[in-house]
Amino acid sequence: MRSASGGAPAIISSAGAILLAALVPKCPLCIAAALSAWGLGAAAALAPALRPLLLALAALALAGAEVQRRRARIARACTSSCDSVAARR
Repeated sequence: MRSASGGAPAIISSAGAILLAALVPKCPLCIAAALSAWGLGAAAALAPALRPLLLALAALALAGAEVQRRRARIARACTSSCDSVAARR
């Protein structure tokens, strides 16, 4: 089980990451529009080059989520096996 002190920061960081992912433009035209709105219209030519970087960051985030899921699964398995051994004694 998660402690109360460890659970709240994880929830806040997850909510922040979800909010940031929702607000970040994902298509090259949206990136160009955002850069133009911020006064960086000349930098909009770089928007198509940013797509592979965004895909790499998305893949890294998915890999991190998978690692976290596996660690939680292993921790649950260790906890349940320890509980069953203690119950036998």
